[in-house]
Formats: sequence, C-alpha cells, structure tokens
Amino acid sequence: MHSNTAITILIALAGIGSVSAKGINCEGAAGCSFAGSGIAKQLQSYINSASDSTWFNNGQQIACSNGICAFFQGTGGGWGSDAKRLAADIVGHGCNVCGSVPFYYPNPNDISTYGELTFNAVGVDCGRCLCSDPNCSDP
Repeated sequence: MHSNTAITILIALAGIGSVSAKGINCEGAAGCSFAGSGIAKQLQSYINSASDSTWFNNGQQIACSNGICAFFQGTGGGWGSDAKRLAADIVGHGCNVCGSVPFYYPNPNDISTYGELTFNAVGVDCGRCLCSDPNCSDP
C-alpha cells in the first residue's frame, strides 16, 4: 500500500518538472490571422530605424503595421536597442505576423519573469511606421 502511494507521489512530482514557462513564441490575438504576411519583418524594419537611446514605456506602441503593433509589456519599458535586439529574435524565431519574446531572451526564456516585447493586434494603431517618428500617421 505504501509503495503505491510513493509511486503516485513520484509520478506527480515528475509532472511538475514538465510544466514549462511560456517563452519565445509566434502567438497573438485573433486579429493576427487577418493582418497579412510579412508584418513581423515590417515591424522589425521600422524598429531598426529607432535610435538606440530612445526610451519606450511599457505598453507604448513602438511601431505598427496593418493593425499589428510592437510594444513592451510586463516590463518597466526599454530602450530602442532592446527593441531592436528583441525584434530580431521574434523574426529569427520564424514569426511572420505576431509573436512575443522574453526581455532577457534567451536566459531566461520566460515572459513572466521580466516581461516581453510583443507583436500583437491592437484596436487602434499609430499607422504604418515607427510610432515616435513625427511623420508617422495613420494612412
């Protein structure tokens, strides 16, 4: 009887280790499926035009294209250099439209630890551009 209990406990403990944190991914809201392809590369291109020393607040739209925007979430914000590095990781992961990458990817590869840069569908975007660009406007 005791061996069955011990086996059950061991199986339960083994299952705990198999639960993985959410890391880099190509997921997003339902609107991601309607945005068209190549949006992630377009966002990366806009982000790459930002100054490394530009500060982006948590939740602030960094760049947008076709209703999909890049922004930090769950962070204290980040620099343009952070956005560039992380945008390259999203595109390099094979994401075509939406996706998220942990702020300090690849270690830890867990969006819940320090937050993330995400490419996701939004209700209102800044246009098709780097949002901090004074010439940015919704076409």
